Amino acid sequence: MYSEFIDKFGAKIIDDNILKRIEEISGEKPHKFLRRGIFYAHRDFEKILDMYDRGEEFYLYTGRGPSNNLHIGHIIPFEFTAYLQRIFNVKVVIQITDDEKYFTRDLDQETINQYADDNIIQIMKTGFIPEKTFIFKNMEYIGTLYHNICRIQKILKLVTVGKTFGFIGNNDQDELKITDKDINMGAVSFCPIQMAPCFSSSFPDFFGKNSKLMCLIPCAIDQDPYFRLVRDIAEKLGENKPAMIYSKFIPSLTSNEKMSSSVHNTAIFITDDMNIVKKKIYASLSGGGDTKELHRKNGANLEVDVAYQYLSILIDNDDELVEITDKYKSGVMLTGELKNRTIDVVMDVMERYK
Repeated sequence: MYSEFIDKFGAKIIDDNILKRIEEISGEKPHKFLRRGIFYAHRDFEKILDMYDRGEEFYLYTGRGPSNNLHIGHIIPFEFTAYLQRIFNVKVVIQITDDEKYFTRDLDQETINQYADDNIIQIMKTGFIPEKTFIFKNMEYIGTLYHNICRIQKILKLVTVGKTFGFIGNNDQDELKITDKDINMGAVSFCPIQMAPCFSSSFPDFFGKNSKLMCLIPCAIDQDPYFRLVRDIAEKLGENKPAMIYSKFIPSLTSNEKMSSSVHNTAIFITDDMNIVKKKIYASLSGGGDTKELHRKNGANLEVDVAYQYLSILIDNDDELVEITDKYKSGVMLTGELKNRTIDVVMDVMERYK
């Protein structure tokens, strides 16, 4: 999946040269999510680094569809964006897509608004600089966004959006057809709303009315379709193409699929207490041997072991991770020991959100 994303859509790998430049800029080792390849691909990130070297201003943009609670997978892009804000000392805009949630979920606006307010409190605990951070809910800010939304809507073709997101396809005669007849107009028209924050002029009170700053967007690869489209039309609108930096997914507890907040026992939520975290991690998909003897003999399969993958993403100490990796892979460390250390690391992360 991740290599296919590079090959099919033309993103670039974050290589050692980029990591070296980040270290020179920050005066510290690159973030653990960079060192371990969690954020692994990009578009035009070199341009952002060149701009920083020249002392030119840019900004960061990320977002969240409000939900009942954030899980570990949700906070990774926010922690990374807060890190980028700190090392570059730039402003951040955070879009809360309450409208998209209303269009695509069986939830009323009051419930979604409460989710959004709770999520905003959780997000700000990630470490953003308050005076350099603007968080907005679409339903409240739509009037200010609307000028750029209209500009995008006028130039963006419905068939392009439909094919990109799969609700328009081709039949056997190569004629266009609607593939999702239940999709509502709100979901169809949402794409330009997520694109508008790529233009700094969408935030006249934060950047200035005639601002033309370049944008850097940290996100998971599933958000790429929105930003590929906006990159295709940006120059026609006289705007800068946004730069991108992409992350992999944190897996579900029970498989190597993406963690989902809608399936409660497959995700670790940041409000889970220690007993719940223990229960979930002890029950997670293991790559260890079926018996102690087989594990000692053959070691663990790290590619399928979810507890190990969480540990490798979240633990701070590189040397400890190398030691654990060697011991668990060779069978010296047992699955129970590995899962206990993972529980400790996860609880340390979650402590920040209490």
